[in-house]
Amino acid sequence: EHHFSPFPDWLHSPTQAAGALAFVFIMHGLIHLVIKGAVLRDFGPGAWKLTLNTLHYHDDVDILQMKEFSDVATVALVAASADACKVSFADLVKLVGVHFAW
Repeated sequence: EHHFSPFPDWLHSPTQAAGALAFVFIMHGLIHLVIKGAVLRDFGPGAWKLTLNTLHYHDDVDILQMKEFSDVATVALVAASADACKVSFADLVKLVGVHFAW
């Protein structure tokens, strides 16, 4: 009987699985640019500045690089942006999706 596994056959140990999961759950910096664009468009530069302050960033140079970011970093950016814009996390995600599709 064959059991479904989301991992390739060569991936056998828990350590390998944890490493593979860490690799899979990574966001690219492009999404951070989209989040910034949505916040600026719908809420203005004050909301973006408040987002950066919440995350203890002096500016957005580091978080807008086109490199890999952990989901933790991206979720923190969305959460801080939602707080700064005074909307729910889910509503901000929807606004980002609309902005990205537009």
